[in-house]
Amino acid sequence: MYTTNDSAVASVDRWNAWELEVCDESADGMRARAELRNLTTGRVVATAEDANGAANDDCGVGYAYPTPRFGERLRVTVWVQDGANGTPRYRAYTDFTA
Repeated sequence: MYTTNDSAVASVDRWNAWELEVCDESADGMRARAELRNLTTGRVVATAEDANGAANDDCGVGYAYPTPRFGERLRVTVWVQDGANGTPRYRAYTDFTA
């Protein structure tokens, strides 16, 4: 899924140990971030960051822990921000069932 301005993309691969990947798609100097939240338990189970702001092939990866169980509701959120403590911008999310 993409940010609302298409500057970053995030994906979840449940067949690869619940890998969360985020990639910077725009050389705008901002870092791309993503979060996988288990809505059933209320816990953030994975985060990922692509902090170079350079729109290259180096993507950030995180792995979910604890591993989501079948039937649990999850949310993946992606955004960009200026620096480590910048304000999240162009946030987008989608919910799905494990």
